[in-house]
Amino acid sequence: RERNEAQRREGRDRLVRELRDPAVGHLRRSRGLDVASADYVEALLAFYEGRNADALRLAKSAYSKVPWLFEARLLEGEVHAAVGREHRNAGRLAAAAAAYSQADAALREAARIAESDVRTHNALCSVGYERLYLEVWVRGEWDEDTLERAVADCTAACEVNRESARAFLNLGMVLETQVEHLGSRGQDSTAVIGRALVAPTDQCLLP
Repeated sequence: RERNEAQRREGRDRLVRELRDPAVGHLRRSRGLDVASADYVEALLAFYEGRNADALRLAKSAYSKVPWLFEARLLEGEVHAAVGREHRNAGRLAAAAAAYSQADAALREAARIAESDVRTHNALCSVGYERLYLEVWVRGEWDEDTLERAVADCTAACEVNRESARAFLNLGMVLETQVEHLGSRGQDSTAVIGRALVAPTDQCLLP
């Protein structure tokens, strides 16, 4: 588990170098252009620069002015999720859970506005996994509702876009968590393992 976390950190650092830094430069050059919401551009820039409080404030301002701009709601959810990870890594578990709940609410609103955009469903799926990770591996608890919600959100992402590698990966991690939980309790996980193996080839079908 520690090795997996180290690998995730290494992956995030690589993405910062390869994706975030060029994106920040692009956003800075976009200032002043005719875009749907200047606040949204500024919110993205703040998020990529790690200014989460500014990013939340600007994202909320963006969708209050342009209600159809689901990307602002999506960004709000992603910022809350990032805050949740910061709290989790610092051991502030109650604050992490609260931030994940805020992320979930914002992302569900984004998905309501843009039902066919896989990004909103992928983000919900990711937050679902992070909430499950927090409960199982950090708190040592188990909530069947959290599991089923995560599976449903990941499956919805698969259904919106059958070629979404992120959706399949996230669903696999959710089911892996369930398998390991069942194994730790000495319970049979054969059905869940089969479901995890079938999902990528059978389009994330629910049982």
